[in-house]
Amino acid sequence: MDFSLSEEQREIQQAIRKILGDLVTDERHKALEREGSSFDRTAFDALAEAGMLGLAIPEAYDGAGLGLLE
Repeated sequence: MDFSLSEEQREIQQAIRKILGDLVTDERHKALEREGSSFDRTAFDALAEAGMLGLAIPEAYDGAGLGLLE
């Protein structure tokens, strides 16, 4: 069995790493802790803008129709 990621999965992985690379930092985590928050709206909004939140949602509902692994 081949458990390696497909080319499409690797592209998604790289895109998410690029989006979150500068946003998700130790400093940001500490700031969220100080604020008493565990939800990073900035990171969430960046993923939403890139269309990453609907990857596993069926196309019939305007998602990408991919699987849960993506």
